[in-house]
Amino acid sequence: MRDEVLNWIAEARADLRHAENSYRIGDYNWACFAAQQAAEKALKSLILHVLGEYPRGHDLVKLYRKIRDYIEIKL
Repeated sequence: MRDEVLNWIAEARADLRHAENSYRIGDYNWACFAAQQAAEKALKSLILHVLGEYPRGHDLVKLYRKIRDYIEIKL
């Protein structure tokens, strides 16, 4: 796996930890922002791994649509 993909995954995990910690202390606005960042970075890491590059932007729906034919995400 490329270093850039691993870096995106590490960043996503760090953001998720920040979201969880913020939620725990009642900082819900920051928890939501950090959770969105984690999701964005996780999607970009998948897109980069599968397609070789990722689109610029922050729209989670657009990012998901870019990768949905290649992976299965269960909610």
